[in-house]
Amino acid sequence: MIIFAHLLNDASGSPRVLKNVIEVALKHQINCKLFLGYGGKERESSGLLGQMTVPKKRYYYRFLSPLLARLALYSLSQLLLFCSMMMDKDARHARVVYVNTLLPVGAMLFGAVFRKRVVVHIHELELKPHAFHNLILLITRKCADRALFVSKAQAETFDLSQFKSWGVIHNGYDPAILEPAGDRESIKQGFEVLMLASLRDFKGVPAFLKLADHLSEEPEFHFTLVANEDPGVVAEFIEKYARSNLSIVGRPSSTGPYYRVSDLVVNLSFPDQFIETFGLTLVEAMAFGKPVIAPPIGGPTEIVDDGENGFLISSYELDSIIARIKELQSDQAKYERFARSAKRNAKRFSPEAFATAMLQEISL
Repeated sequence: MIIFAHLLNDASGSPRVLKNVIEVALKHQINCKLFLGYGGKERESSGLLGQMTVPKKRYYYRFLSPLLARLALYSLSQLLLFCSMMMDKDARHARVVYVNTLLPVGAMLFGAVFRKRVVVHIHELELKPHAFHNLILLITRKCADRALFVSKAQAETFDLSQFKSWGVIHNGYDPAILEPAGDRESIKQGFEVLMLASLRDFKGVPAFLKLADHLSEEPEFHFTLVANEDPGVVAEFIEKYARSNLSIVGRPSSTGPYYRVSDLVVNLSFPDQFIETFGLTLVEAMAFGKPVIAPPIGGPTEIVDDGENGFLISSYELDSIIARIKELQSDQAKYERFARSAKRNAKRFSPEAFATAMLQEISL
């Protein structure tokens, strides 16, 4: 029996990776149970992890904007998680506690107290405020028998000597995204540039809007932003930032159709504000044979072969990005060469490669 613990059930990278891990365990007939943070919102019950058929147990958590209130509610949620596990028969008899992200420390403490093997899959670089990060990291180092990182670049930002054991497993793409799930071919408009991100400035949304503005007079280019946000947030964003050459959509049931109709996928995170620990959308794009543009720092440098299947360019260098977009749009032979290379490169991050590496970590 493996107990999985996760806090925030949205459509971001960490729950998507956890979904893949759980599916690996189920495929190999390993009994699982998922302890999942839940604040009563519909999107949390219907999210990636909420929809899984694995047995689940909920513990209360809500994200609040005021810092002190957020920290207080977080602390309460971890106490509830610890108590919920302590009273759960499956958790008490489990041999492995798999903690997804640094946040579910209640599960780490439970595992340490009850002498379970604690595996912590770290997706973050740093939590805020800094004192909170140090406290969470201290608990992780004391409780985790094994720390897993998503890239070498991410791992090297930590003092690895402080962990009992650690390893790097690159995230794999979910094979479900390759399955047909609707048809967007009928609304494809020219050379399609796609970005998938939350609507945060540090994720490069302002840079993406500027790209659309710079190419607004060239009808052969079209931009699509798939936002990992609630419908109300997306509607407000559309009202404020609508452009004729830009489509903005909220969290879809599947991102596959958007990748399939795209020609180029970009990650424009500002490198001085946010460093991507991996870059799952880049891997997913390559699985569809799409070239990419990404920051020249962090996890993307382990995914993209600059000048072969994409380009590593800072999002501050918009002129360079525009030049590369035009280059791929106008040179069909080069585009096809990049696309073939992307497809080949995606095999390094295949579900099979991920499953093989992860099974070694979770096998009882």
